[in-house]
Amino acid sequence: MSAPPRARPRHLVPLVVLLTLAGLALRAFHMTAQNLWFDEIGSARIATTPIAELVRDVGAQGVETNRTRAVEPTAWLSTAYYALVKTVLRLPHDSPDALMRLTSVVLGTASIPALAWATYAFLPVEAVLATTALLTIAPFHVWYSQEVRPYALLVLLAVLAVGAYVRALATNRVGWWALVALLVTLALYTHPIALGLPAIAGLGLLATGTASPRRALPGLAALAAAGIAFLPLVTWIGRHGANHPADLRPVGWLDVPYAFFAYAVGFSLGPSTTELHAGTIAPLLPHLPLIACAAVVFGALAVRGALATGALSPVVRVVLWSWLIVPLALALVVAVRSANPFNVRYAIVSYPAFVALLGLGAAAERPFRALAMAAAALSFASLANLYFDPHYAKEDCRGLAEVLRAEASATDLVVVNAAYMAGAVSYYYRGPAEVRAYPEAAHRGSLDPVRTSADMARLEAGRR
Repeated sequence: MSAPPRARPRHLVPLVVLLTLAGLALRAFHMTAQNLWFDEIGSARIATTPIAELVRDVGAQGVETNRTRAVEPTAWLSTAYYALVKTVLRLPHDSPDALMRLTSVVLGTASIPALAWATYAFLPVEAVLATTALLTIAPFHVWYSQEVRPYALLVLLAVLAVGAYVRALATNRVGWWALVALLVTLALYTHPIALGLPAIAGLGLLATGTASPRRALPGLAALAAAGIAFLPLVTWIGRHGANHPADLRPVGWLDVPYAFFAYAVGFSLGPSTTELHAGTIAPLLPHLPLIACAAVVFGALAVRGALATGALSPVVRVVLWSWLIVPLALALVVAVRSANPFNVRYAIVSYPAFVALLGLGAAAERPFRALAMAAAALSFASLANLYFDPHYAKEDCRGLAEVLRAEASATDLVVVNAAYMAGAVSYYYRGPAEVRAYPEAAHRGSLDPVRTSADMARLEAGRR
């Protein structure tokens, strides 16, 4: 495979710069309008806890107390992310929440020019610009670019790794392979769901090595180096465990279609996440016309983009398709074989490949460019909902804390009956009333009126 023998058009860099600035504005707008939600609060606790205290608390991972949780496994699953955030928090600041959100905004914005650079190695210029524009306004990416979680960093590293990898395949230069090894290692230390990256690279090397086995040796060495560098974290996970099951929901036949729907329009168009967890399809029925519209628009662009991959070189096709499929397949396998559900974020490494397929489709004939405009309209509608519609808002622990500060006295008891949320409530409400989680972990799923009455009498002990 050889790099594209073309001169870079003069307009490419200015347009990418303009798109990056627009992407920054979309990601910074309303950045702190909503409070940190449950998972973000877990990240914030880790990021603001001194390292010595984190190390001391590792032995008590996941153990619940009345007010907080001990350090969660995400502390070691996302080492690179927390190292970055802890470094950023050394800057002078008034609010750690805002600074952590800003970190994700910057990382998400950086993914825009990164994707332009990565796809320039294997896509036509028109498709590069379309792909970059679609990422700029993508509600799914804006969502994770405002979240205090490792996913914005993971997407950025995945994009850079694939860009370096395609160039390494084209040139077989040691420098590119060294960069691939570094980026893959950083991605693995950002979150183990980055395991899709070495699998993608291995498939590309297999496609290259069938014609010239010796040519694959530097790439194999780079992957081996990344694997060796990842061994300490593998050992640590083996000793201390991975994430606790967030939800016992089993894998369903709609999980993959929903993943692509979320990739297309994010979480703020059509059914809200609350409606999706209702356990019945009744809340979804009013949204079916909008779901069908998004499916037609983005589905047609993706299918046209898939057909357009036939014009790419065979190795590039292997890389692009494996980039899309492998992370999704890994997330599904892990969900099936563990107690964790399939969540779209666990397949997020595949997301840039989906955007690249849309970009290929949008750069095709005129009817598909019209569909690209329709996709942009749906994206902006989703962003408007994300910014302004409380129907799609996260749980409001910050607002709850304001109510409690106004109404609860030191002699009152605050009982949080979604018990896992007690730590999130306590993050924003620091007293004077005591906050207790109920039901306790041992009693979940087995409550009865007699036990509940006795437990509440014991908890209240004469308090309001």
